[in-house]
Amino acid sequence: MKFDPTQDTDVDSGEWPLLQPGDYPFSCLASDEVASKSEKNKGKLMFVVKLNVHGPKSDQHCWDRFAPSWLSPWKVKHFAATVGLSADYEKGELNGANNAFAGKVGYVKIGIEPAQGNFPAKNVVKDYIVRDAKAKPAVETPPDDSSDQVPF
Repeated sequence: MKFDPTQDTDVDSGEWPLLQPGDYPFSCLASDEVASKSEKNKGKLMFVVKLNVHGPKSDQHCWDRFAPSWLSPWKVKHFAATVGLSADYEKGELNGANNAFAGKVGYVKIGIEPAQGNFPAKNVVKDYIVRDAKAKPAVETPPDDSSDQVPF
């Protein structure tokens, strides 16, 4: 690849711009069920999700953690509702292991966590929001072209 090198004065800091606090559509990129490592809740299972939050000018990746009985339990119910898994939630059977939530879409309330020590400020998930209109993934699935095959 050929390119013109830039000087340090020509490039920005390399940090992604944060989304302003507010409500945004998201696509779930990854999910899993992991055991907590905290002293207080060591070994208790929680969901971990990686979201692609779709802002007006750019997307932002946000990680979130929640569990039904001990870590933000309202988030579990709201997440299930916004991604269409309320029936599973009501049965007490949500499976987030091995990227089971990947591809799910919904709406999220985003906030900003201030910088702490060496860590810069970052976007955080405050809650999941149920809306009347279904969220759409940022990239639509291409149509199936198999019917357009021309035999040679």
